[in-house]
Amino acid sequence: EPLLRALRVDKLTLALLETNCNLFLDKKQLLEKNLFYKTINQSQSDIENKAILLHKYLQEFNIDSDIVKSKAQYGGGALPASSIESYSVKLDLKKRTNTEKSKTAEKIYRDLLKQDFPLLGVLKSGDIYFDVLSIQDSELISTASLIDAVYKQISH
Repeated sequence: EPLLRALRVDKLTLALLETNCNLFLDKKQLLEKNLFYKTINQSQSDIENKAILLHKYLQEFNIDSDIVKSKAQYGGGALPASSIESYSVKLDLKKRTNTEKSKTAEKIYRDLLKQDFPLLGVLKSGDIYFDVLSIQDSELISTASLIDAVYKQISH
C-alpha cells in the first residue's frame, strides 16, 4: 500500500522519539537537554540577569535602553497563549516626536527581521522591546551586536 509506505515511521524517527521520551523520566536531564523546558523553567533572577547583561552590552555600543518587567508568551495547541513572567530590554529611542520614535522603532523591527539571523522584537506603543526569555546566554553579545548594527544603520 503506497500510502502506508509513505507514512511509515523509520528507525531514525523511532530513535529520536525514544530519546525524547526517556528525557521525561528524569527531570534534571529534561531541563538540561530539552531547550523548551529549560527555557520556561528559568528562575526570575536568571531571566533578570540576562536582561541586565543585554542592557550592559547595549550600553557598550552606546545604545540607551531600559530593563522592564514583561510577560513572555509561549505555547500553542495544548497551551494556547500561555505566558510567563519575564524581563525585556526596551530601546530608549531619543526622538523629538512620538511619530519619529514610532517610525524608528518600526524600521529597527523590520530591519532586524531581514538579517541573516533574524531577531524578533516586540513593538508596543511606539517602542521596541526585546524579551530575553528565549535568548540563550551565549547569544546575548551577538544579539546586542545585531541591534547595534541595525540601529547605527538607521541612525545615519
